[in-house]
Amino acid sequence: MTIPIRTPIWFFFSCLLFFSANQIFGQIGKDGVKIINGASTIVNDYTTLLTDVAAGATTIQVTNNNLSSGFTSPLSTGDLIFIIQVQGAAINTADDPSFGTIQSYLNCGNNEFAEVVSIAGTNQISVSCPLTNSYTAAGKVVVVRVPRYSVLTVNGGAGITCPAWNGSTGAIIVIEVSGTTILNSGSTIDASGKGFRGGALQNNNSGYGVLNYKSAIVNYGAEKGEGIAGNVIDYDIMGGRYCKGAPANGGGGGNGHNGGGGGGANAGNISTYTGNGIADISNASWASAWNLEFAGFATAVSSGGGRGGYTFSSSNQNALSVGPGNSAWGGDFRRENGGRGGKPLDYSTGKIFMGGGGGAGEENNSKGGAGGNGGGLIVMQTYAGFSGSGQINANGNNGASTIGINGTDGAGGGGGGGTIVVNTTGFVNGVSLNTNGGNGGNQVVGVLNTETEGPGGGGGGGYIAITGGSASRNSNGGNNGTTNSTSLSEFPPNGATKGAAGVNNGTIYTFNILTQPVNLCSASSTTLTFTIQGTAPPGTTYYWYDQATGGTILGSGTSYTTPVVSSSKTFYIVACPGSVRVP
Repeated sequence: MTIPIRTPIWFFFSCLLFFSANQIFGQIGKDGVKIINGASTIVNDYTTLLTDVAAGATTIQVTNNNLSSGFTSPLSTGDLIFIIQVQGAAINTADDPSFGTIQSYLNCGNNEFAEVVSIAGTNQISVSCPLTNSYTAAGKVVVVRVPRYSVLTVNGGAGITCPAWNGSTGAIIVIEVSGTTILNSGSTIDASGKGFRGGALQNNNSGYGVLNYKSAIVNYGAEKGEGIAGNVIDYDIMGGRYCKGAPANGGGGGNGHNGGGGGGANAGNISTYTGNGIADISNASWASAWNLEFAGFATAVSSGGGRGGYTFSSSNQNALSVGPGNSAWGGDFRRENGGRGGKPLDYSTGKIFMGGGGGAGEENNSKGGAGGNGGGLIVMQTYAGFSGSGQINANGNNGASTIGINGTDGAGGGGGGGTIVVNTTGFVNGVSLNTNGGNGGNQVVGVLNTETEGPGGGGGGGYIAITGGSASRNSNGGNNGTTNSTSLSEFPPNGATKGAAGVNNGTIYTFNILTQPVNLCSASSTTLTFTIQGTAPPGTTYYWYDQATGGTILGSGTSYTTPVVSSSKTFYIVACPGSVRVP
């Protein structure tokens, strides 16, 4: 992800003309100093895109352009919005191991800041920069109003958060700060568990020997977790919301009879994905149980989410020597039919994503575990130091364990970690950034119950990118769930695997616009130019204005020839995509 940070350009048309800080930074900081003292404070407002919009457009149609919740006035000229499409990727829908493979991201993950030029009616917003990306309204495009603070302080015990994703909005925290940002000890900016939703429980007459990767038949399996390919309604259109196939970064649901849910996912090495997660060999003796599936499984590594555990078994065998699928286990033969782990996503093109929801555990006794929600999105753009000892969190939620003292159903997969992007002209020091995957749920049964079902798989880790500094960054995969059944005391993971680590060292490339003062005699014109410090991303376009906000484009490119001027005059340059006009 590349977000430009720009220093001011000063064009002097008189040796005695100087600019104040407010003139330099235009609308940055217009919302003033903000001190957060309350827990769970929401600082953004949200709406959705009504109609598709193509790259190059300067006007968008939204559900509601008021966006005044939490602000002192409705959205207006000089305010800042953030646009992101969170779903709409195309996946393979075959009922086989290829199910859920991403065929094209399309416009999913596209995102950008935009400064508001004008508002019209109740639905129209015009922006200063032509949009860099195209957006498809059906892909759930969220338009976020972004506060423009001059200073932000979050005090101990206080925090900033966002509403949970509801299928249309929420899950996103975006903040701009012109001055210092301080997170004091005990403070948080937190979007944990606010992202894509985990698979919900649905009790059914659970089938035996189900091998499907997708199905519309409830008796065949549990719900898949939500992800960039859509939610359960979209999955129904693709052939069914149930069974073990993982739809993009959403975790697969456990198959009948009582498989565990797969973990959701977010970032990671795409080339190493198999859907099997990472085997838990914290006890060395467990390696022999894993390798009964296939040679080398105990040390094999799959990126993305962890896999859900094996299906129902009713007989006490030795899991270290009797493999899954053997009829000696009774029940459903303890088949390898847990939900597959969600797939890792590609961050190489500047797209960003929420964490995928974990798949649900399959249930027929109303005691299963739902999938955990994925982590949300946090994007911070600041123009000064970022420090403190607080936390910025977008972790996935744990998958739910089975219900009651005799949880004779499958447990839920953990949610995938979310995304944190902190872009600042200074350094990010002292704070801790976390986008860890959630743990898989446990299967819990009474001491006299010898049957076993599938624990949940761990969620995959998320994505973190900062411009630099000493901040602690963690994007770990979640742990697999376990069973406490006495029949599997020698192998508690019972087929459930850990989620893989995400990416905690993403890079943001920033650049500055620099110029020398220009002195001009009265009744003359001149050509204004600037230089770039750093690397501007491919496709960056520069536009010239004669107003700090609003107005019309005077020209484009890296230079501009002014009209004849007879007194001091200020012109403004903006790099697009971008959100700041500098004089």
